[in-house]
Amino acid sequence: NAVKHGVSSVPDGNIAIQFEKSGSDILISIRDNGKGYTPGTSIGKGSMLSENRISLLNDIYKTTPIHLSVSTDKKGTLVQITLNDWLA
Repeated sequence: NAVKHGVSSVPDGNIAIQFEKSGSDILISIRDNGKGYTPGTSIGKGSMLSENRISLLNDIYKTTPIHLSVSTDKKGTLVQITLNDWLA
């Protein structure tokens, strides 16, 4: 999504991916400098598939849940994935 929707129409498109360890959690951040989108609009197929996959994983790994958050504005979109207790 960051490539197709975020930076494909931006002349100086940039995508930054960061992995961090926080205690026993893994934090993954994906940020682009695209035009963002309007929250509350219909959810795209890629976003829907990602949410479904995370839901399935959370059904399997009940003690180590995965959380997904998305924030957006005119300066780009930030997707944060937290893998709770994956390093325990």
